[in-house]
Amino acid sequence: MRHYAHLCPFALRIFSVLLMIISIFLEKKQGFSNSHSDNR
Repeated sequence: MRHYAHLCPFALRIFSVLLMIISIFLEKKQGFSNSHSDNR
């Protein structure tokens, strides 16, 4: 039980970092498509 409790914050940190990376990737993708439509 103690070991699991120690692992919880670590997993939360990884999850938050993954969410951040995904959000940045989506933002870049949106910006790229937006600039592409602007060029048209």
